[in-house]
Amino acid sequence: MVTLSHFVVEYELVNGRHNDGGRRIYLEARYCSSCGQRTSTTARFCENCGKPLEHQAYRQKANQQQINQQQTHQGRTYQLQAPTWKNHQSNSNDVPELEWLRLYTHGDKYIEKWRKDSKWNWPAFLFSPVWFGYRKMYAECAIYIGITVVLGLFELLLGFSLRYAFTIIFILNGIFGNKLYYRKAKKEIDHILLLHANPEIRRNLIQQKGGTSGWGIAFGIIMLLIGAIILGYLEELTY
Repeated sequence: MVTLSHFVVEYELVNGRHNDGGRRIYLEARYCSSCGQRTSTTARFCENCGKPLEHQAYRQKANQQQINQQQTHQGRTYQLQAPTWKNHQSNSNDVPELEWLRLYTHGDKYIEKWRKDSKWNWPAFLFSPVWFGYRKMYAECAIYIGITVVLGLFELLLGFSLRYAFTIIFILNGIFGNKLYYRKAKKEIDHILLLHANPEIRRNLIQQKGGTSGWGIAFGIIMLLIGAIILGYLEELTY
């Protein structure tokens, strides 16, 4: 079937009052999708079969818009489905993000956890503040201690135990520990890649920012002691 379309028609006027000295003139023409007859661009009906041309043009335009929308939707769907850390090249030096994460964690242990989408982290569950400090997640450690202090304050004010709330926090740390660490690593890596273009500087800074810290363990223990001191002080105030 011949579809409605526009073409540039080239012809030469050589005679008549429209003669302009043999100069080529370019006009736009379209064809009826019913019979294939070439028609004027201003015609509303086909001179050959009498079918309306405006309806055909509208239908073709609507079909084209639908195709464009489907292509756009498919492109967006592909982008959402593509894992950002498994196969995406995240920098100008063609270094996979996986390699940056390996440099940051100083090994493959957490790479495998993230690859398998592991849902549980025992150290984060059993030793939350110490684990946070050990993995250089100092802000997360401080937030954890702050939450436990607030819960302890509510426990003192309400006059009954909130041990179930504390248990829930421990469980949440175990569930989201791996994801929190991945989020921390991604944030640090993206920040370094944004500020520095030199590959060697990038590698050195990512290795320095990541890994583990013995001082971080001390930080976690100190934060625990500070939280205990604050709770003890609040307990004295309530009596």
